[in-house]
Amino acid sequence: MENEIESIEIRFYRKEEGFTCNVRGDYALPFIIPEPYWSFYKKGKVISPELEAPFGNSLYDKIFNSNERKRKITEILKNLTTGQSLNLSIFSDEPTLHEIPWELINKDGSPNGFLLKSGNISITHTTSTISNVPPARPPFRILIILSLPLAIYKEAPLDPLYELEIIYKALEDYKDIVEIDVFEKASPSKIRERLIKSHYHIIHFTGHGLPGGLIFEKDEDYTEEAILKEKELKELFSGLNVNAIILDACHTATGASLFDSSTALTVHEGRIPLVIANQSSVSDILATKSMREIYKNLFTDLPFRVLNDVRLSLQREWWKPVI
Repeated sequence: MENEIESIEIRFYRKEEGFTCNVRGDYALPFIIPEPYWSFYKKGKVISPELEAPFGNSLYDKIFNSNERKRKITEILKNLTTGQSLNLSIFSDEPTLHEIPWELINKDGSPNGFLLKSGNISITHTTSTISNVPPARPPFRILIILSLPLAIYKEAPLDPLYELEIIYKALEDYKDIVEIDVFEKASPSKIRERLIKSHYHIIHFTGHGLPGGLIFEKDEDYTEEAILKEKELKELFSGLNVNAIILDACHTATGASLFDSSTALTVHEGRIPLVIANQSSVSDILATKSMREIYKNLFTDLPFRVLNDVRLSLQREWWKPVI
């Protein structure tokens, strides 16, 4: 059947010094993050190309670690057709579990075994925080925040005008149902004031991120940076009835430590249903290319499918965007 949706929820829990997980509500079994891959990866949130497939295969084996689980996932993957969609939902309140690059999951350890390279399989991350945001109705209002303090821009320049051009092109087919506002000189207080006065369905942040935080411009001097972390980010984005936030910056899905929430997780826990972020550093060119694919699909696909085409269009960085 075309457009049929299959969903597998994988829930993780902390138990004493380790973790357990259940798949679709089955009996919880121990889960151990695979080594030595995890130790290599967590040092700088990078993994060498030759280790991507074995790391992903180890994650696959650690989840589907019983005969029954292996039988069921093998049957599902075997019967999944092009017109069907499969979403693996990683459910946990433990920040450490969301630091794992689940997007690398690989069924057999081969270059062709990455599940997310099939084009119809997705992975989403979520917590027990329940989002009660009303469904969006057109016209869809988008706020694009351009945050480029001069001190940071000199060290790591971006081309926001080019990205704006890409976004506008991607939304050409939806110009009758989309309204776009662009916000420059983005200090936290001015952004919050705008968000309170005007309702937006989508907030798009373009700028720089760091593990556990976003870089904005200071209220007193927009040439200087103001780094917002967990508490300040929650205050900035909470209670807005926003349907989606797109964090187009490096390390927006990376925590300051394994025990701290990433920017994406912090925002999601602030009752934002859909957050798109990056779990490592990304090149400016490829980040912009991702935006083209995201906006082309944002109003046509189910939320968990938004990144499917992005992954197929990217090369080395295909696994870095996360939902």
